[in-house]
Amino acid sequence: MSTPADLIDLQRYVTFQRDIANELDARVRRHQARVATLAEAFAEGPRPLNLLADGDSWFDYPLGGLLPGERTDVLAQLGSMGSPPPEILSLAHWGDAATKEVGLSRRRRIVQNLENPANGKFDAILMSGGGDDIVGDPMPIWLNHASDVGGDPTQAIAISRFTAILDTVRASYESLADLRTRHAPGVPIFFHDYDFAIPTDLGVCAQGPWLQPALDYYGWTDQTVGTAIVHDMLSRFATVLGQFAKKTPDVFLVPTQGTLTPSQWANELHPTPDGFKLIAAKFQSALANRFRGRI
Repeated sequence: MSTPADLIDLQRYVTFQRDIANELDARVRRHQARVATLAEAFAEGPRPLNLLADGDSWFDYPLGGLLPGERTDVLAQLGSMGSPPPEILSLAHWGDAATKEVGLSRRRRIVQNLENPANGKFDAILMSGGGDDIVGDPMPIWLNHASDVGGDPTQAIAISRFTAILDTVRASYESLADLRTRHAPGVPIFFHDYDFAIPTDLGVCAQGPWLQPALDYYGWTDQTVGTAIVHDMLSRFATVLGQFAKKTPDVFLVPTQGTLTPSQWANELHPTPDGFKLIAAKFQSALANRFRGRI
């Protein structure tokens, strides 16, 4: 039987989901207004790239700016890069796992916007996903306890279980590629492999930390050792996504691992504004290689 506290939590959840939907709808309206002005503004010279983006907090991080609510994420940085800078319709929301980003409700929204002529023809799709499937509360599932493997950090990852979640992440990207082929054939997809996060036990705004608690719980308490374990997990993540990109037409992995220095991490999972800018520059370079003179 539901208690008053349960009902309050449910009401908060419903309100939260409604607010997200309203925000995404507002982004679409703003994008359509910008697209409507492009033909006249760029009657001569190359038109800006028109990009559709979906993802997690690396694409939707509303913290770290000088003003309240100012975004400093990859998309915010990319939107001011290039000549001309791209137009980006973002459907991303922080905290989303890859399975949610291509789940039924988001899939319907992606297709609706791909096929809506008011959004213009999209040149490319950008994706940031997989991190939230692995870190945070689920992370102990992918680990062996230090006492069970003699404290050997090279044996810290429970390989069969971790491979299973990487297969799920890969399946999410494969599903996105299938969606693209059906509804926007020939439109390339660009995604990234994050960077080598450091388990500093730092969260932000009551969110996180996402790495150190799970490592501590399973006996991996030394930060240097924990950093090596996370590095191994992310390397395996990049390998899986790289293999997928190589075998799938018009799908490109933007290699972002190894970009950031320790001082360019704001917390366990997110770069500083300068760090996000470096990651965005990797996307700009990849887009410039595909679309010469457009960004």
